[in-house]
Amino acid sequence: MNERPDENLFKDSLKELTPDDLAPPVKARRKSGKELALWLLWVLLAAALLGVALWSSAQVVRNLLDFSGSNQDYKDIANNYSPFESNKETPKALLLCRDIYAVADYDALIAGNVVYPSEPPLTTPDDPTVPVTPSHSGDDPSSAIVPNDPLTMLRDLTPHDERLTADTLAEWKIKYAAMRKEYGNDDIFGWISMPGTNIEYPLVQGTDNDFYLNHGPKKNSTGYGSIYMDYRNSRTLLSDDLTVIYGHNVRNDGTMFNALLSYLKSNLFQKRQYIYICTADSILKYEVFSCYTADASLCPTGILNYSSTEAFYNRMREIQNASLHQRENLELYGTDRVLMLYTCANSTLSKERCMVFGVLVEMIQG
Repeated sequence: MNERPDENLFKDSLKELTPDDLAPPVKARRKSGKELALWLLWVLLAAALLGVALWSSAQVVRNLLDFSGSNQDYKDIANNYSPFESNKETPKALLLCRDIYAVADYDALIAGNVVYPSEPPLTTPDDPTVPVTPSHSGDDPSSAIVPNDPLTMLRDLTPHDERLTADTLAEWKIKYAAMRKEYGNDDIFGWISMPGTNIEYPLVQGTDNDFYLNHGPKKNSTGYGSIYMDYRNSRTLLSDDLTVIYGHNVRNDGTMFNALLSYLKSNLFQKRQYIYICTADSILKYEVFSCYTADASLCPTGILNYSSTEAFYNRMREIQNASLHQRENLELYGTDRVLMLYTCANSTLSKERCMVFGVLVEMIQG
């Protein structure tokens, strides 16, 4: 009987068998509970890391879109509603003002930290949070009372500036009404303009000092926030001793109140001399008389009206003396109206603030 071909193949395959081929099959080992738990932990960790990466990327994109959109919004509103067209200036030069002072110089920038031998610091119990500067020869307020009493002298606010005309005010009133109508926000009460800088923004005032930190004039959420006045101040800017206006220091594009840091430079402090505030029925002009940085806990935002003319006058003299630079031929009176602009300073010290002070010197109403 002849063998079939497939039988020969079978016989040949038997010749190639090894002992391992004849061993029983090995069953797959089941993973222990500990190994399963560890595997699951790694899966969850990877998923969490992926989620964080995706969330972070989304936030970066969201912030970029937010800042880009907000920047354009503010450019548009300035183009449409700024009372002073000639004031507009790109912020490219302002970025050079970053980190003017090293952190090592921080103590020297806080008013009151410089100690002068045998000269005790001035004290004003009305507001212990305000930075205090030591007195110097000739800085005693009592010496200025004769012959002109700075506690009772009224400043002549008659406008001589060509910007402060009836026509300018009339044009501003039209723009102001149109701006409020377009934005549908009664919190918009005016405009701030600082010649020589890119500060051209609407002014808002909320019911607290928190909302407009991260909301624009349209009440939309934005990292830029708004330029806003302290909720306790009067919108006329004439009823309070001290009016405080806040704004972010947006360093990545030099906008909002970033330009305030340019006043830390002596030449720019002397050059950028004025601040204009437009309200519903007036345009007010302030002359800058002080600029310095200090820890937030030492900033004079706690008291807007002082207990006496003397207390206010002494405090303003202290603030004037605390300035990194001095304005010649500018006297302060106890009857003055003072404006403070307030922002974060460019420093690794997150509590450091930059403040620019101006005194009302001219005004037009109608």
